[in-house]
Amino acid sequence: MLRVGVLVSGGGTNLQAILDAIDGGGIKGAEVTAVISNNANAYAIQRAKDHNIPAFVVTPGAYGSREEFNKALLDTVNACKVDLVVLAGFLVKIPEEMITAYKNRIINIHPSLIPSFCGVGFYGLKVHEAALERGVKVTGATVHYVDEGTDTGPILLQKAVEVKPGDSPAPRHGGGGVGNSSAGNQYDSRSSITAAVQTGLHTCCADRVKKRWQQSFGSTRSDLVRPDAVTVHAV
Repeated sequence: MLRVGVLVSGGGTNLQAILDAIDGGGIKGAEVTAVISNNANAYAIQRAKDHNIPAFVVTPGAYGSREEFNKALLDTVNACKVDLVVLAGFLVKIPEEMITAYKNRIINIHPSLIPSFCGVGFYGLKVHEAALERGVKVTGATVHYVDEGTDTGPILLQKAVEVKPGDSPAPRHGGGGVGNSSAGNQYDSRSSITAAVQTGLHTCCADRVKKRWQQSFGSTRSDLVRPDAVTVHAV
């Protein structure tokens, strides 16, 4: 069983989609074993508690420098011993040390069709607001690997959504979604999220096999193994 850690800053609708997919059998051979947030008030923490999943808060304000925060974040992820990290609306830049340590084991869910409306400054509702202001007729969601850039990693999956008259980036009534119609549908693209997480898990499996082969025999046979690609408190 592979261990998945979810990093989230807000309501956790993508986290919920992952949990529902695991419960329903859409994601197999994996379990969410930790939820980490930079926001002590994130509703995602409650979602984790409802599933008896350990939740941790690591907030930049608790540290004297960004370097100290980055170290605390990486230390927390390491302590959770996860195989795959999923950024599900995590509004913090991932430190390079963490990207190196978890190469091809961090995936991000971005609420646009990359390369549109992505990069520095495009996050959360700002993405939907920019798409609607530009007047695009189709928007969507992208799941991609995380590298040293901002939304520049290799794309795993994309889901297109039609923009309809009257669409708004405002949150839906009574829910954790982001927007009416198209904006909300991006986060309701559960099949894309499920498939992307499953792809990430396959990568982790291949990486594990490669490491075990190297440990046992000192080299990797490409014909046999082809890998793809602190102030912290539990709540």
